[in-house]
Amino acid sequence: MSTIDWTRVLLLWDPEDQARFGLKPSDFQSSGMDVLEARYDGIGSDAGLKRTILERNPHAIVFTRNDDMPGEPPIGPLLSSIRTGYTSVSAIDPSLQEEQTRACLSDLLVRHGEIVLPEPQPMSPTRRRGHGTFSLIFDLEQLGGARFAMPRLLPLLETRGIRATFFVTGFIAEIYPGLMQRIVDGGHEIGVHGATHEWLQGLSLERQIQSIRGQVDLLSAFGPIKGANFIFRMNAVSPEAVRSSGLSYFVLFRKHLFHKTRSMASSCRPRTLSTPSGDIAFLPISVETYGMKQYEIQAMAGGARRTALQEGHGHFSVLMHPFKDGAGSRMDATERLIHRLTKEMDLDSIPLSEVSLPEDTCGEPVSILYRWDGNEPSAQADSTVPERIRSWWAPVLYHSRRTENIADGLEAQGVSTVLCSDVSGRARRICVFPDRLPHGRRLCADPILRSRRATRKAAVLLEKTDSVTIGPGPLWREAVHYLIYHVPRRFHDVRTLFLRLWYKIVARDDRD
Repeated sequence: MSTIDWTRVLLLWDPEDQARFGLKPSDFQSSGMDVLEARYDGIGSDAGLKRTILERNPHAIVFTRNDDMPGEPPIGPLLSSIRTGYTSVSAIDPSLQEEQTRACLSDLLVRHGEIVLPEPQPMSPTRRRGHGTFSLIFDLEQLGGARFAMPRLLPLLETRGIRATFFVTGFIAEIYPGLMQRIVDGGHEIGVHGATHEWLQGLSLERQIQSIRGQVDLLSAFGPIKGANFIFRMNAVSPEAVRSSGLSYFVLFRKHLFHKTRSMASSCRPRTLSTPSGDIAFLPISVETYGMKQYEIQAMAGGARRTALQEGHGHFSVLMHPFKDGAGSRMDATERLIHRLTKEMDLDSIPLSEVSLPEDTCGEPVSILYRWDGNEPSAQADSTVPERIRSWWAPVLYHSRRTENIADGLEAQGVSTVLCSDVSGRARRICVFPDRLPHGRRLCADPILRSRRATRKAAVLLEKTDSVTIGPGPLWREAVHYLIYHVPRRFHDVRTLFLRLWYKIVARDDRD
């Protein structure tokens, strides 16, 4: 049984598509889909198109171009503004745009496709050399990535002994069931990515559970399902929905970004998030290749490895996309990254299902309000702080690091802690600005710059009160802290800063 309501799927059809691909809009309308004609060279500036789509209220949009095709149509901003699911039937190799898109459209029309895939390669057992491990993750959401990238990626991975994790949408699983079985037969893991890559934000807990369970049931026909990826599409109740759907973990971004003037490290180790119905683990993604240049990817991988070793967990994850990293023009870069991870860094590869998860909490730990995507409601907004300070404390990029530093510092002092998306009703609780607890003590200390001092002060306050809010100090002090924190720390920071400036100058010269 299909988990997709195809009558609520909208195909965005360019007037040139019929001549280029040999199919008519009426062909898809006859199959039960809705079709809307729109020129792809104007979708980023057509306000009327957005209004029309919202009026039709689709569950998902199907694009015949992705943002790598000639003209680079801005489909991402359109999706973000209307917050609906999507897939693409676009080619992944510009030189084969018509041929590849035509094949994907034909698969979409009958909602089934056969992909010629090589037989699984025998893999040697994981060596566990003690140098650490990594997980390769692929978000499999576009038909072109499934049909044309997977025959390239699977043998590349398997000949190098890599068992990856593929988060798969219902679109892909229902149209290419043979591919699902081949992924599992190759020793890889599959996980939930949504029926239509939909947004969970705005849905009730019950609706979210229903949606996720439908995908678990669909994918379980091919193998065990343990995790989900709804990055940037979750809200505060989504972790509980994932747990209530029988899954063990979800993933989120904690990328080792080069931000402004320096590389910013993020925690690589799995952590526990407490929900009203029990605990669930979240696994951070430290490296992403999407839209990144090679020097940035290499720097992210190097920083992630250093952090993983410092934390003692020794593991980090890399997120990739078949329609990007499996394109013909990018396969060399994908091979170089794999060589970097397996040969130069001497790391072993494991799927996320084999990553050691933290144990569930017990007793009455200190509950710390945690933001992962920035879409969670605050405990109580603190609007008295100047905007300059808010821009330095409020973004998830900084907030998560401060929160995790407090949790780690308290644990090091023997205080049991747990991260939560809601601390109401908790016995002992901590919030970090911009969240503010209505009662309790306020602590002006910065856990991102002076974590030990902030932790000691928080521990002392917890002996006197059950509620602590950690926030910024005076504007002058925060300005100094901001400048100190953003001073480049390593030679690689200076090198990356120079390269970024160089590429901006080159790009500007190209435009001129």
